[in-house]
Amino acid sequence: MNRLLHKRCNYSFEQELRAIIRIEDGFNFDEGGAKLKININSLIENIYISPSSPKWFSELVKLVIKNCKFNFNVINSTLDNDPPF
Repeated sequence: MNRLLHKRCNYSFEQELRAIIRIEDGFNFDEGGAKLKININSLIENIYISPSSPKWFSELVKLVIKNCKFNFNVINSTLDNDPPF
C-alpha cells in the first residue's frame, strides 16, 4: 500500500485525491473492472503536461478534453525551468 499512498515531495502542490477500493466478498466486477459513478469535472481542476513532452502532445490533450466536454485546464509543467534565484 505504501506505493499507492506516498509520492515525491516535488509533486506535493498537486493536492491530489487517491481513492482505494477494497475488494470484499460479494463485490461484483464485470470484465472492465468495477464501475463507479463519479463527476470527473468535480475531481480534476488541472492537467499538468510533462516539461519534456512535445508541443503536439499538449495540443492533443487539449483537443481530447474539449471533445469530451471536460472543464479542466491543461498546463505545461515548469518543473524543469531554472529556479528564480
